[in-house]
Amino acid sequence: MDQIQVIENSFLHFGREAVFDPEGINETILLIPAKGDEVGSFATMEVAAPGTLFEIQASKWRALGMAKPVFVIDGERRQVQGTPKAKDSRRLVLILDSQKVTTP
Repeated sequence: MDQIQVIENSFLHFGREAVFDPEGINETILLIPAKGDEVGSFATMEVAAPGTLFEIQASKWRALGMAKPVFVIDGERRQVQGTPKAKDSRRLVLILDSQKVTTP
């Protein structure tokens, strides 16, 4: 089994459905919640609150073609903040930082 297949299986097993751009393309993509321990900076310290980080397959992110999309996961509306960071050396999985937003 190659690395891409292992990643896809991980997302199928552990992922939660998120609907990106619910008022537009309405694309469902699996995200894996990540611990809030590495994104966001304040002076020289990096901070992130729990529940703000999600893993996404890089191929799914590129296919969206949006800079800061809105998505809904577990009934909560969120918006991607900043540029996703690569989680692995092959850049197959990205970490999205997000912020809760109100309904349009």
